[in-house]
Amino acid sequence: MKGVFGEYYKIIMYTIFGILIILSSYTIILNIHHYKSLKNTAIVSDIDTSYKKFMNNVTKLEDYVNLNNSKANSKYFKNTLNVLKKDGLFRLVLNSKLTYSDLYNLNDYFIDGLINEGWVTNIKQLDTQNKYKDEIDFLVNNAKYLKNYLAKNGLILYDESNTHKIVDDYNLILNNYAMYSSIILKISGGYND
Repeated sequence: MKGVFGEYYKIIMYTIFGILIILSSYTIILNIHHYKSLKNTAIVSDIDTSYKKFMNNVTKLEDYVNLNNSKANSKYFKNTLNVLKKDGLFRLVLNSKLTYSDLYNLNDYFIDGLINEGWVTNIKQLDTQNKYKDEIDFLVNNAKYLKNYLAKNGLILYDESNTHKIVDDYNLILNNYAMYSSIILKISGGYND
């Protein structure tokens, strides 16, 4: 009887050992996959439509704020302009390379620096006719989604057939910055497109 239990015990132990080897191999492969995705970069370029739009909107807002007789000369729009130019997308140097970590930081700055620091409340108060309510809500939700996506899924879902994944994620963040600057410019009254 002892011999039969001894054999079953060996089979169970070898099975557990085999499962542990399979799980270890899987995590090693996942780490190699993760490493490859971290090596990918996106190049900051002024030919990106959203990048140009953001920079043009910031320039227009700055010109409009500097006019002495405009309502955009208020303290709020000056502070917003300072926040736009302080960090985030505005600090990027053309032709520099961005990694996933940089993308996460760009989106994190967008959420913390531009949205969480009272922007949503202030902008909704300035938007008395609720013209831009849907755009504002979309921006907030999109930025929060991107934060979760970049932190949790962005690197894990890397697929070797999709080598432009980081560029696609970068473009999503660029669109948020461009949309944000457009809303600010429209509400300030400096938008003339």
